[in-house]
Amino acid sequence: MLRGVKSSVNRKLVLMNVPMEALDKVLSILPAMEGPTVADIANKPFKEVISVVPDDELPSLLVKLKSAGAKDILVMSIEKVIT
Repeated sequence: MLRGVKSSVNRKLVLMNVPMEALDKVLSILPAMEGPTVADIANKPFKEVISVVPDDELPSLLVKLKSAGAKDILVMSIEKVIT
């Protein structure tokens, strides 16, 4: 349990909507612990992409994600990561 709490320090959960035509570009620049989660959005030509990213990469990463086509980006704190 302690290892899980420790690994969540200095990481953020990032969620975003990505148009289908921008998905490959967004995934190519997005770091992730194991790999990002990609899910369908009902009745829309978008995917939801979820990833855990290092805090120190966040400012430049957000600019790159927006430029690549990501929309509605949410950045959330992580309480624990249980591996």
